[in-house]
Amino acid sequence: MTIKRMHVAVNCTDLEASLKFYRAFFGAEPTKVKDNYAKFELDEPALTFP
Repeated sequence: MTIKRMHVAVNCTDLEASLKFYRAFFGAEPTKVKDNYAKFELDEPALTFP
């Protein structure tokens, strides 16, 4: 079964600070991190958050 996720994108000026916040907020690690990009793919709530 494929999970349909809502997709939300947010720009930030400090990726490291944002990662710290969203790791704590979601209680999960990002699925992908690049120099200027991070992506969280969550099952609960069903959300893709780059």
